[in-house]
Amino acid sequence: MAKKNTLISFSLLLSLFAFSFAIEDDVTCLEGVKTSFTDPLGRLTSWAFNNSSVGYICKLNGVSCWNEKENRIISLQLPLYQLSGKLPESLKYCHSLTTLDLSNNDLSGPIPPEICNWLPYVVTLK
Repeated sequence: MAKKNTLISFSLLLSLFAFSFAIEDDVTCLEGVKTSFTDPLGRLTSWAFNNSSVGYICKLNGVSCWNEKENRIISLQLPLYQLSGKLPESLKYCHSLTTLDLSNNDLSGPIPPEICNWLPYVVTLK
């Protein structure tokens, strides 16, 4: 019985550990987006990452989450922000993203061929 309880406790702990990394991945994604783009209008200046409360990234400009009680991004919509630069590799950390809208910005370079692997659930890419 003790071994069974230990195994269940270990499995639960491992699941929580993996979940916390998934949350951190979305934060890493947004940090990379912010630092990769030039933002002349300052619309990303409000993106502060010193808050560790659950759901805080869901309140950032252009960010929507699956659920406001978790930091899993469903949509990143930054059209008309006058952003410039290349698509950041940090997008690969936004695993659950379904919408990415960077339209009407001044982005340069090709769309990375790995983007389908980085964002397997994206159905809207602008």
